[in-house]
Amino acid sequence: MSTVFPGSESIGCVVEGSFTLLRWLGATEHSSVFLVELAGDPPQKAAVKFVAPGNARNADWTAARALSHPHLIPLLASGRCTIGEQELAYVVMEYAEEVLSEILAERPLTPAETAEMLPAVVDALAYLHELGLVHGRIAPSNILAAGDSLKLSVDTVRPAGERSRLAGETDAPEMAAGELIPATDVWSLGVVLVEALSRERPAFHRTGGGEPVVPAAVPEPFASIARDCLRVDPARRCTLAEIRARLAPAAKATHVAQPVSAPVASPAAAPAPAAASKTQSRFAVTITVAVVLIGAAFIAAMDIRSCSNQERNAALTQSTVPPAPVSAAQQPAAETPAKEGAARKGAVVHQVMPDVPQPAMETINGHVRVEIRVDVGTDGNVSNAAIEQQGPSRYFAESALKAASEWTFQPPVKDERAAASTWLLHFAFAQSGVEATAEEMRP
Repeated sequence: MSTVFPGSESIGCVVEGSFTLLRWLGATEHSSVFLVELAGDPPQKAAVKFVAPGNARNADWTAARALSHPHLIPLLASGRCTIGEQELAYVVMEYAEEVLSEILAERPLTPAETAEMLPAVVDALAYLHELGLVHGRIAPSNILAAGDSLKLSVDTVRPAGERSRLAGETDAPEMAAGELIPATDVWSLGVVLVEALSRERPAFHRTGGGEPVVPAAVPEPFASIARDCLRVDPARRCTLAEIRARLAPAAKATHVAQPVSAPVASPAAAPAPAAASKTQSRFAVTITVAVVLIGAAFIAAMDIRSCSNQERNAALTQSTVPPAPVSAAQQPAAETPAKEGAARKGAVVHQVMPDVPQPAMETINGHVRVEIRVDVGTDGNVSNAAIEQQGPSRYFAESALKAASEWTFQPPVKDERAAASTWLLHFAFAQSGVEATAEEMRP
């Protein structure tokens, strides 16, 4: 008898007297996931995944609760319950705001986003393999973003070498015999890499005798990495260490945005050089520090980053991206003098548009909207900036964050003195370019 998984009709149900199903997050053929809230001070958001009792892995779930790695989703609890008349097994884990599969339903990842994702997955798998474990189900639905970190789910983790024929497992050739080994995770990583960049699975005919075919849309170095992950013979697949080494040259194209909590340098000051990529050594960074690895295909488009701020701003002014519209109310108040003693709103003096390569812009369907909140001092410079609304992509949000930190303003006047202010900057990314508008929030 097939398992009937709960859906939105089960919102409000209390599971085992411990937590209430608050929102249905989605389902696959083999599971259903809900948002719940765990008791505590403050209460903690979590996700509960329901699976068929026959797919429950109680011993492995108990062991998974002891795992600790920055790129693994913590498993908080597990058990069995009945919803309606259906018996189910469940695991409770840290809540993740984004799932790779949801992003891929809208668009492929850019090479920069892929270069940020891949080291996190490789590090998590290396940790599991060193413990004699395998993940067993590397897929877009199990790669998540929680806070500022990319993480893998752990509810499918099990000992290496275990025989398994669970539904939904990887299609690695050795799984025909039920064999689950570390190289199986490498195969699945190759499949995910192709899916992330092309939204296609590699073509593979088991009986044809050939290797899987990587679509031409997948750029280097990811195409060659994927091909070496997808060798039919597990012994010929690349190792996680080899993937790390092949990603290392991309550090030459790394761009690190400076923390915007520091005072903004004058336009003539050259940006500080990036020391090294922090994606592999320290992933759980605050979102005000963007680490972006740009693929080789983008190098020519990114030459503008090597010039000084002054040169770059001049180049941006001459670019094909239209300047952001500024309303008449935001024009410098010098054009409409205020009466003596009267308050006066602030105005945008200089705006910088996000520096995003055109190949990345072409991955957008419709618009990607980002909101950045900036605090502006009495000197008109941004003293702090933060992402208010990220949208579906951290890459575009961080590009907007960096640009926003370089805006300058004419401060508002209050009680006959220049006053500090807070602005909300709205960025809209589309294939045709970027538009931005500014909204003064205070004083």
